[in-house]
Order: sequence, then structure tokens, then C-alpha cells
Amino acid sequence: MLRTKNSDRHYFLLEKIAPVTIFLCLIFINPALSRADDSEKTKAVNQQLNMFESSLRESPNVHPERPSAGVMLKDFLSPELSLAPPGPKSVSNVKTRVHNLDAGSEIFYSRYQEPGVGVKIYGPMYGYYADYAYRPADPNFFNNFLTNVYMMQARYASSRDLDYKGSGIIKGKHDDAMEFRGLIGKDYFIGTDSRVTPYFGFGYRYLFDHGNGHLSSTNHYAYDRKSHYYYLPLGGDVIIDMPKNWEMDFNVEYDIFLQGKQKSFLSNGFRFNGFHNPDLANWQDHGFGIRGSIKFLKRGSAMDFYVEPYIRYWNIDQSKSQTAVVDGSLGTFVEPKNNTTEVGSKFGIQF
Repeated sequence: MLRTKNSDRHYFLLEKIAPVTIFLCLIFINPALSRADDSEKTKAVNQQLNMFESSLRESPNVHPERPSAGVMLKDFLSPELSLAPPGPKSVSNVKTRVHNLDAGSEIFYSRYQEPGVGVKIYGPMYGYYADYAYRPADPNFFNNFLTNVYMMQARYASSRDLDYKGSGIIKGKHDDAMEFRGLIGKDYFIGTDSRVTPYFGFGYRYLFDHGNGHLSSTNHYAYDRKSHYYYLPLGGDVIIDMPKNWEMDFNVEYDIFLQGKQKSFLSNGFRFNGFHNPDLANWQDHGFGIRGSIKFLKRGSAMDFYVEPYIRYWNIDQSKSQTAVVDGSLGTFVEPKNNTTEVGSKFGIQF
């Protein structure tokens, strides 16, 4: 049924202002009610408001689904006397959140190796991470037929328990690693129990391999080395609802390697041999990365808890060469073909 703007205005005044007027009159004007205790006063007010609510609902100008001021006022005055019983507290659900934050710690076994020259660096690493996802509600400029998920991810890991094997042996090496990623994706729901989210983005990985101040078992000096990877993540997430508020999330990703830079601080060797060696920078143009994980998540009323085993792998080809005088001799230097494998698990919360 059509309504004019004037009828809407009259209804607004009737529905929004009248209950407040009735409330003030009942409390401050009616002498019998003013002498009643708080419990009797509240019951009387609710009885009057219920009667007023019923009369409003009989009006042809009332929206059947619009909550009226009478209902809201009754809920505020005395929730236990409200006509609408409270519903059960539902668990959180990442599929319906606009903002989603993951945070936690991780532990993994790391192995870096250069197969052609027999160099290995391996051992446990420990770290922290934080992931943020934004899923704008529809309609929104950022919620369109191409994208509706925007993610920022960061992690940091470190270890002082790594072992080096190559030009001798070094125990207790120190490494620091960081990674920053920005991703854009699109949610696709399959029925009511599953969601698939393909995504792409940009990633940066940094590794600081501390070597200064160490001599190997064969008296070869170690030097600092900084590694930079720039890459394009291309992957997908699959979320499957399970019974009893459990959830399983699968992730598979292929990383398109754009470029890498290896900075070798050979000048660290001065303290051992007296040579003023230059620091070298080797550029890497070819390689790839692969990663995957399975998340087991338990949804709760305030936050979710999960464990997420994973594997991350990098395979990088030999770098471009650079000519320099090192330890008094002219030579051509490259960063050898290498690979890095990280196997571990995250332990986190989600809210």
C-alpha cells in the first residue's frame, strides 16, 4: 500500500514521541505509580507500553518489520520483561566478518642448501605473525564482480640455533627473517558450508644471515649476507565448515619470482686477513616458490583458535656474476643455485 510523506511523518511522531510521553506521565504524574517501588513501577510501565504497542500494530501505517520505540523502550527499562526472548549467543564466523585479524606464533625447521657446492644451513626457527583481512559489505566500491577481499600479512622469525656445513662447520648461527605481503582476492560460496577464495598480490621476503665474528672449523671466516626476494603470490583458500563449530581451511600457492638481490659483506673478513674486500651484490632473475597449509580451527563466541601445519619452498637459480678483487685475488663471483625449505606450524587466534 502506498503512503504519502505526510503519513510517514505522522506515524514517526506517533511511534517515536508518544511512548516517551507516556513513560514520563506514568512515572512523574501518576501519584499512585510514583509511590510504588521500582519493581511494581517497571511492571506497570511495561503493561501500559504493551497496550500502546498493540494499538500501534493495528494501524495500517505501521511497517510490520520495523522495530517500534515501545519495544526498544521496554527492552531498555527491563530486559527480563521484554516480549522478545533473548536468543542464543552465536559463535563467530570468518565468512561473515568485515574485519578479520589473525595473530600468533610459529615454529618451523628451516633448511637452506646450495647443492652444487655442498653448503647447508639448517635448524629450528621461531617467530610471530599477524594477518589482516577486509571484506567490505555489499554494496561497496571495493566489493565488486572482480574483488571483495583485501589482505595484509606480516611475519618475523629468528634463530640462534642454526648449523652451517660447507667450508667447515659453524654451530649456533644467527638468522633473522621477515616477510610482508599484500593480497587481493574474491570470495565464492559453494552452498552454505564452503567458500573458495582465489587471490593474487605482491610479496617481499628478507633474510639476514649473520656471519661476522665467526670462524669455521677449517678457519674460513663467515660474513654477513642479506637476501631480498620480490615475488607475486598466486593462490587460493578453501574453507569447509565441520560439525561442532570446527572448520578446515586449505591453502595452496605458487610464487612467481620477480627478482632477488644477495648482498655479501665480504668486508667483514678484514679482521681475520687484513684485506679490504668489497661488498658484493648479486642479482637473481629466475626461480619460483611453492607453499601450502591446512588449518584446523575451532570457532568460539569471542574469538577462534587454530593450529596450521604448513610447508614453504623456494628454488632460486644461479645469480648474475660480478668481478672483484677478494683476498688479494681477482675473481668472478656468483650466488650459487639454491633452495630453501621451511616445514612447521602456526598456533594462533582469529577474531
